[in-house]
Amino acid sequence: MNIRKIKKSLMADKQKLAIAAVIIVVALVLGASTNYDQQTTHNNAKITATNLNRQLQNTWSKVDTDGITNAQIAVYDKKTSKVYTYTHGSKNSYPTASIIKVFILTYKMSLGELTNDDKDLATQMIEESDNEVTTEMVTSFGGIYQFPKLFNKLRMTHSNVNQTWGLTQTTATDQLKLLNELFYNHKILSQSDSNYIANLMSHVDDNQNWGVSSGVADDTMIQLKNGWLPLDDNYQNAIVNSIGHVQDDNVDYTIAVLSNGDSTQDDGIDYVSALSQATYKALSR
Repeated sequence: MNIRKIKKSLMADKQKLAIAAVIIVVALVLGASTNYDQQTTHNNAKITATNLNRQLQNTWSKVDTDGITNAQIAVYDKKTSKVYTYTHGSKNSYPTASIIKVFILTYKMSLGELTNDDKDLATQMIEESDNEVTTEMVTSFGGIYQFPKLFNKLRMTHSNVNQTWGLTQTTATDQLKLLNELFYNHKILSQSDSNYIANLMSHVDDNQNWGVSSGVADDTMIQLKNGWLPLDDNYQNAIVNSIGHVQDDNVDYTIAVLSNGDSTQDDGIDYVSALSQATYKALSR
């Protein structure tokens, strides 16, 4: 065999081996880099969630509780995909007051398309917080004892009906399950049906501009529903709640703030609003 051909063949084989070795090294380096980046991102997410929880707990605990007997707050932060909670007092569940109206409309829409009359009722129920039309809507689908059907679908395991719809018992974390269905998940209602409810919640009457909407930036999108119910004369021993969704360039979260046994309705409104404002400030940093 020709010696020159043998040498050329050997040199070609060496070049191929060298190229293959380089490719393997590069692949290993890139793979290691990717794994490192993924692990770093994962660890950073954990660190962020842990730090955020610590920061929120510290912030919430500093809000003045004068005149407030029991309160709960729960927040789902889309950035970290985590739920953060805080409780003042010892109560486990809370009467909903008018925040139940979002649940009622969600249940009604889960049964099928709204009629024009239904839409009129829905507008008055959410935007104006009208109690009479709420009773009419509840009656239209068979009454309060239909509520557990949606409780079960949403796994709202700590919510229970009461003979009076406004005294239905719930927790802040259960309310997040409803809100997250409307603003993120869309498993029970379609995106368009969820948007319909969100639009109503973004046009509540001006006298309901408290709670979730407190202290946010001017360009922030807010969907909210408030509930308030003084159990004694002179607006004392009050239930004051606020639920909703807050989104702008810096934040995207759902929030539920519940309080019960407030000395006065104004005390409850001030406290719920202060918690909401503190939450926005912490999450927008």
